[in-house]
Amino acid sequence: MEITEGHGYDDVFVYVPVRSVAEMGDRLLAFDGCMNFFAGPTDNQFKSEINLYNAHYTSTHILGTTGGNNDDLLEALELAAKERSTLP
Repeated sequence: MEITEGHGYDDVFVYVPVRSVAEMGDRLLAFDGCMNFFAGPTDNQFKSEINLYNAHYTSTHILGTTGGNNDDLLEALELAAKERSTLP
């Protein structure tokens, strides 16, 4: 928060399913900021605490996205091995 002089960040990306990291991401959000939880936890009981007061009164957003599935990963690896970025 010191780096932003207390403002926070408009966009925060969380790339690891670690409770303390997810909670830090929530704390770093600016007004109307968005935290993208891109971690893909394998534990279906993974939980962390978020500030729902901020979600309501400071318009913060929490978004969960995924990069695809195993088939997508295998296709990407095959294309990378062929040094191609798109399908024929």
